[in-house]
Amino acid sequence: MGWSPIDNSKQYRKAIGIYTLILDSTTDKYIKSIIYIHRGMACFSDSHYQEAFEDFSKSIELYPQNWRAFYYRNVIHQINQNYKEAMEDLNRSLELEPYQFDSLFNRSIVYFHLGDYPKALADCEQALNIEPESGQALKLRGLIKRNIQL
Repeated sequence: MGWSPIDNSKQYRKAIGIYTLILDSTTDKYIKSIIYIHRGMACFSDSHYQEAFEDFSKSIELYPQNWRAFYYRNVIHQINQNYKEAMEDLNRSLELEPYQFDSLFNRSIVYFHLGDYPKALADCEQALNIEPESGQALKLRGLIKRNIQL
């Protein structure tokens, strides 16, 4: 039987298996780094957050210049409400690639959770400079401004 939109968890497990086979068959660090990100995303999508975190961390170990691995690992930190660690990963991601909407937007969220509304607003405005029509960022900016006025 083919893919079913109702139960795609089996597809994630299949993808994880395929990524594991690729990891076992290559020694190239850059390629392994990319595959760890993809396998981590499949683990994340299948709600296996610790496995995802480990894969994103392995990706960073193999290729520390990969800003995406830092970004994805930050998401796990945010789920666990580890905002300090999320901030560290977002800062590193933005050091490597400063003009990325997702990391700026997420750092704005982390600043918001930490109660630093001016920095949250500054990052949100930068994110909106990249994607001016982002409904999520526009909503967050309104929320931040309301909290600044309190």
